[in-house]
Amino acid sequence: MLLFKTALSEALAVLIAGQVFAEVASDSRTNSIGMKMILIKAGSFTMGSTARDDNWNERPAHKVTISHGFLMSETEVTLDHFHQFRPGFDVSPGCDPYVAGVSWKDATAFCDWLSKKEGKPYRLPTEAEWEYACRAGTTSPFHFGATLTPELANYHGNFVYGKGPKGTCRDQTIDVARFPANRWGLSDMHGNVWEWCQDHWHVSYDFAPGDDQPWLIPAATDGVPRQLRGGSWDSHPAICRSAYRFSFHPDLRLFNIGFRVCCLPKVLGEAFSAGEAEQLPAAAGVHAHGNDHGP
Repeated sequence: MLLFKTALSEALAVLIAGQVFAEVASDSRTNSIGMKMILIKAGSFTMGSTARDDNWNERPAHKVTISHGFLMSETEVTLDHFHQFRPGFDVSPGCDPYVAGVSWKDATAFCDWLSKKEGKPYRLPTEAEWEYACRAGTTSPFHFGATLTPELANYHGNFVYGKGPKGTCRDQTIDVARFPANRWGLSDMHGNVWEWCQDHWHVSYDFAPGDDQPWLIPAATDGVPRQLRGGSWDSHPAICRSAYRFSFHPDLRLFNIGFRVCCLPKVLGEAFSAGEAEQLPAAAGVHAHGNDHGP
């Protein structure tokens, strides 16, 4: 019994440290298509930007509460993952090993397929979940800090942000998880490929909800634009900021748009009893790279 409690405590410690969920439950180390999932714990953060030179659609900055933990894929969906869903899909040139050139509807169809295959509810992240996971407790423009360098992310390195250096423009995606992950274990949240979110596009955060639910327009037509986050390999570094927002038509495909997936929190019940799961602490509301300049 003592050995069991010790093993459980060690497993919980790994989970609390923000490591791969797989370390706790061996059947969740990776899913059946080889996708690693990271546990993102519940917590609160300030969404959007307060900096005067940032985009008006990132304002007003507002507090958002992520009410429960969720699982997010460590990386964007790769071509290997997507070919198990659509074997004949042609990726945009220069995008291998990631899938790109996918519409919002392609991405949600993949989530529906994966949900049925796994017997677990997969979906796109909400915009609030995406920014919360990207920031990983930081308030700086990037989860790395005040600026970005080509040694940290894949973007158009001929342009600079703040005091960042000029560097290489790779003009394509890079190897999976080549760059340092954020402090919660997620790779390539800045640049590489754009990432779809569930939400409809809104021109500002006026009247934005303060929770983690998708912000949808009631009775919206099928063609209302959906949110994109993160920037891509050909983006100016300012576009790759944690707070930057963009949108695109859900039916259309663009060469540099991909996605990552989330899994709903009831998956936790498969690894822990209800009481044990409730004991997992929320993410602290502290900021590892806080500064006075806004996001």
